[in-house]
Amino acid sequence: MQRSSFRYHTCKGFFASCGETTLHTPTSSCTTTPLVVISSGRNMSFMADPAEDAHANGVYRTLQREMAAESPGGRYLVADNSGHNIQIDQPDVVIDSIRSVVQDIRDHQSGNPGP
Repeated sequence: MQRSSFRYHTCKGFFASCGETTLHTPTSSCTTTPLVVISSGRNMSFMADPAEDAHANGVYRTLQREMAAESPGGRYLVADNSGHNIQIDQPDVVIDSIRSVVQDIRDHQSGNPGP
């Protein structure tokens, strides 16, 4: 898979694009917005075939890591004990991530770059 600038999939295009990517390029505001991307730690069961499912999950996680990497200060986290509903399976991970984004914004507004 080739890497291009800031990519993500919608559910509609995800399965068809596991081999190729046709993706979204953000507006310039995305580069200044704090970003935390949280991936599920458990496989998402995209496909019935185990090999295809492993590939699809790998592609999905790679794209999520790339999305986080495209934002200055972007962070990529894995919620190890979660499936698709991270906010239900591990709400503490989501809450901590929201708090960190809010703190990043406050630090930026006050002129303190934070840690």
